[in-house]
Amino acid sequence: MKVNELKVAMDAQFAEMKAQFAEADQRFAQVDQRFERIDQRFERIDQRFEQVDQRFAQVDDRFDKVDERLDTMDARITSEGIATRRHFDVVVEDVKSDIRLLASAVAANTTALERHITTSLSERKTVSAALDDHEVRLTVLERHRS
Repeated sequence: MKVNELKVAMDAQFAEMKAQFAEADQRFAQVDQRFERIDQRFERIDQRFEQVDQRFAQVDDRFDKVDERLDTMDARITSEGIATRRHFDVVVEDVKSDIRLLASAVAANTTALERHITTSLSERKTVSAALDDHEVRLTVLERHRS
């Protein structure tokens, strides 16, 4: 094989290799384009994640505010419960005192009524005896007249 033939053969192989490299470069360019599209998609996804993160931050803030309000409400309810209990205890003591006074007044009235009934019965017996005695006198006087 001569140098010229060798050169031609090598040039042909180099041309084939150039064609293969060009094809490989074209494929790499296609792959690069695909990667670029994927990178763009990832950027959009990243933007969406950022939006979602912002929304989560807003929701977290709202939950924090709700938690604060619930803590405030819980404290108010507890405070009102304590105040209501104190007031209830005072009212119950007041009612108990009124019931004691009423029971005392009823007992005093019962005693006075029992005395009055006893006196009334005694007076009735006296009046009844006097009437019976009067009736006897009238009967005696009527006999004498007739």
